[in-house]
Amino acid sequence: MKRFGKRSAVFLLFFTLITGMLVGPWQPAAQAASSYHARVTVSTAKVHTSPSGRAHTVAKLHRNATVTVIGTRGSWKKISYGGKTRYIYAKYIKKSTPSYSFRSYTNYVKSYSLVMRSKASSHYRKIRSLYMNYKVTVIGAKGSYRYVQYGSRKGYVQAKWLKSTVKSYGAYVVQKSINLWKGPGKKYGHPSSLHKYLYKNNTVTVTGSSSGYLKVNYNGTKGYAWGGYFKNGTPPKAAAAPAPVKAAAPAPVKTSAPAYTAAKVLDYTPVSNFPAYIGYDNRYIYASADTNSSVKATLREKTLVTVIGTKAVQMNNGTVNWSRVRLSNGDEGYIQSYNLETDINKFNIPTSNILGYGLDISHHQNESGAINSSTFNTISAANYSFVIIKASEGTTVRDKFLQSNLQGALNATPHPLKVGAYHYFWATDESTARSEANWFTKNLNDAGFSKSNYVFIDVEENGGNSKIATYVTDFLQQMIDNGYTKLGIYSRPSYFKNNLNLSTIKTNVQDYAKNKNVELSKILVWLSWYRGKDSYEGPGSLNNNDIDIWQYTSNGIVAGVSGATDKDASYIDPNNF
Repeated sequence: MKRFGKRSAVFLLFFTLITGMLVGPWQPAAQAASSYHARVTVSTAKVHTSPSGRAHTVAKLHRNATVTVIGTRGSWKKISYGGKTRYIYAKYIKKSTPSYSFRSYTNYVKSYSLVMRSKASSHYRKIRSLYMNYKVTVIGAKGSYRYVQYGSRKGYVQAKWLKSTVKSYGAYVVQKSINLWKGPGKKYGHPSSLHKYLYKNNTVTVTGSSSGYLKVNYNGTKGYAWGGYFKNGTPPKAAAAPAPVKAAAPAPVKTSAPAYTAAKVLDYTPVSNFPAYIGYDNRYIYASADTNSSVKATLREKTLVTVIGTKAVQMNNGTVNWSRVRLSNGDEGYIQSYNLETDINKFNIPTSNILGYGLDISHHQNESGAINSSTFNTISAANYSFVIIKASEGTTVRDKFLQSNLQGALNATPHPLKVGAYHYFWATDESTARSEANWFTKNLNDAGFSKSNYVFIDVEENGGNSKIATYVTDFLQQMIDNGYTKLGIYSRPSYFKNNLNLSTIKTNVQDYAKNKNVELSKILVWLSWYRGKDSYEGPGSLNNNDIDIWQYTSNGIVAGVSGATDKDASYIDPNNF
């Protein structure tokens, strides 16, 4: 028995050692008795398929994201993620206490366009879009999404498109004059009646960008302007005037000095007064011959002023000529001389080849009171033959006056007005371009718009996008699929020349229609080029493409219509609209 007992003891000891060797390396030292919640404490933590940094990464979680811990594996925590068991490095998370609440913080958008959604997935409803450098408050986290608040709206955005800081920098304007908008585009309007434009060498602080526009601060006025019109840094300084040569003074003749009144020292050269007109719309009158001086007045085109003097200012890049002018109320100030015109006849657009006149209308004119249900009779009586009305924008915006404007035009007396419609385009990919065309079509159909009339795409945003011409083509092709055969394109001269190859777009759209056995009418070019003193000869052409409709002013006056309106001249018969 003693010998058997010793053998049994040795056997048990050997068995225990072998079992420990087999089990030890594969069995975790400790296992959580139950699951618990933890939050990520670092800026980025990777989620792996197994407890190793070399294992496949299935996700990246960001600070304050919440995970459910179900166990421990050495220096790793076993978590439940997406319905599967995954691993995250233990030092990157911290157990949440019952009293833990999400600590909100500020972030900024680092994408040109970031979609805010109702839930943490791209499959859920879009609430709105956020743009570059928009400031948001992060109030929660779920996986790779952040729950954010912008203004009164709350929703989920992808965390990878947020950043913690915004870097500002200085820049200056390199064009003669540029528009300043409240948001990234014309549709937002000007910040105020006194701050509509920036001028050459105006210095700004750039704090962000969106859709090709820079968010700028100019002497306390904030707004957006097209990024291509700026250069980083400060404008070149004016060359210093040479020191005058001091001539030897002649010996004074001693006489009794008569009483006198000191003459006023002028900082300009007086001229024989003559009348002149403001040659472009919304031009500033400055306190001195310097665009950085205070603005005394903003004048519309054709406003009469009196020129009383001139002043030449030497700059590194040449001479800038200014005129000293007197306004109708007696105030005086400076304006750059190129903005003045002495021949009133140059404000009359050439009438040759014009087959009709019209207006383009959107909710802006309705809301300002310029257009109402009875206005269309006034427009018709003033011998205007057509209107082009806004229908929609993007994939969600419908002009709320679309139907009333359409019916007002069609029922106008003494003669109905021909009607076209336009859509304001925002797309930055093929899918969205076609979605915008479908949204445009839906609103036209709902309003009872005839498919035998012309429809236009208004392209002003996302300049510089190398594929914008492709997206415009996609939009027009989708309109063909939706049953429209009268198509047109609207934009300003620089946008057409820099972003839209009209010949290529027309060829691709026409070939598409031909392959679909669709008979397509002429694709119209609608040019927005506000008539100034240098455009009195007419709109000309764009790369050998005729201009079919010319939007020649935004300051048009129609008898019986309150306020300014956009006026258009048509070089095609409006009866073909």
